Amino acid sequence: MLTCFIGAWKIPINVTQESYDRVRNNPVPVKRKRPRPNANFPDQENNDLSTADIIITNINPPPIEYRPCVMLSGFGLGKEEQRMVLQLGGTIAKNYSDATHLVMKESVRTTKFLCCVSTVKHIVNGEWLKDSSTQHMFLGEAIYTIEEVSVDQKVICKVHKILSNPNRHELFKGKIFYVTPGVTHPSVFVVRQIIESAGGTVEKQRRSLRAIQELEPNTYIVVASNNDLHLVADLIRSSYGK
Repeated sequence: MLTCFIGAWKIPINVTQESYDRVRNNPVPVKRKRPRPNANFPDQENNDLSTADIIITNINPPPIEYRPCVMLSGFGLGKEEQRMVLQLGGTIAKNYSDATHLVMKESVRTTKFLCCVSTVKHIVNGEWLKDSSTQHMFLGEAIYTIEEVSVDQKVICKVHKILSNPNRHELFKGKIFYVTPGVTHPSVFVVRQIIESAGGTVEKQRRSLRAIQELEPNTYIVVASNNDLHLVADLIRSSYGK
């Protein structure tokens, strides 16, 4: 049988000149892989600027331990804003846990706000970055701090109160979450980011009813969509969560 397979490769294939010319003049297009999205924020393109051509314009660049690590929210690709940060001697945050500053174009709730509000030191508007760039130095954040964040023009939180809480990164400390796969607005990935940024734990598999009942009350929290109610039917029928 092996001889039969090898023999097939020895048979020459006749290719006409016309066929050869057609392939040569119309090559098959090569598909290029798209760059991988940011691991922490999948809706954001991987658009980091190269630092090779960046010239530091800061007249008094901060030492490494005090260097602002900036995350941008609402600026789209934000190339110009990234350039400002780098020219001032700052860095661009790769994930929310590294960020010291969240710069927001508008005072509205965003995924980055929900992730960063538990960890960053400052939440400021875009004018802080523009004015700092004009002055060639990082300016104080006080007058640029965002006071309120809203959704549909309704205030949902007072930012300064949250930032003044030294334990805000422990909001979900000791809490265990399970997010059903049908959760889409926001996605399971984003919900996980928000929970973990506030000290919570997200498990990929749901625990059994018995295992949940053995935990302390209000320790295990399930986030489910209407389409996933069959996955938590036993919890609904029981006294769990009541």
